[in-house]
Amino acid sequence: MSPTYVWMVGVLWMLVSCSRRHVYAQKTCTKVNSCKCSFGDGTVIDLTPVGESGKAKFPDQWDTNFIAQYSYNPCQDFSEGTCSSVSVCQYTGSDYYECGKQSSAAFVNDPNNPSVVNVVYSATGGDGVTRTSQVTLNCVESGPDSLDVLGESPSTPAFYLFQLNSVHCCPKKGSGAAAAAAISVGSILVIM
Repeated sequence: MSPTYVWMVGVLWMLVSCSRRHVYAQKTCTKVNSCKCSFGDGTVIDLTPVGESGKAKFPDQWDTNFIAQYSYNPCQDFSEGTCSSVSVCQYTGSDYYECGKQSSAAFVNDPNNPSVVNVVYSATGGDGVTRTSQVTLNCVESGPDSLDVLGESPSTPAFYLFQLNSVHCCPKKGSGAAAAAAISVGSILVIM
């Protein structure tokens, strides 16, 4: 085998195994609705299949420090305890706090890592405190949907961090086509 061939195979392997999110490193995902954003080139992130109707998809999930429980549902609001028509609700063991409304959903690229897309929700509770929840969308190749609850940011009070892991966090062509974000082997060979 020639060194050039080995190098080309190595580059091919590296590009094929790169995460999908790196393909969209400099593109902004613009909100279509509280469930979907578009990159403007025909690719979208559509969380509709993840959401439940009238209840939290991820109910009563403990944060990493076991301080509070959080319930989350993308796309459709739910009610729990004194949280009404929310996307995110916090339960501290004695009180419920609204941590985000569906209507407030905004798709935001992370300024420190533009390849990462977050959905940001906010709500002002009866106590007058505005709480904000940031859900980082993590594109996974397969497996069930899951939610990692980091909880309240230690540096920013009333700011809550989550990570949604789902195939539906991956950019796809149109609203129902197969994922198109990954570079195909043919594209790589044409580049070389």
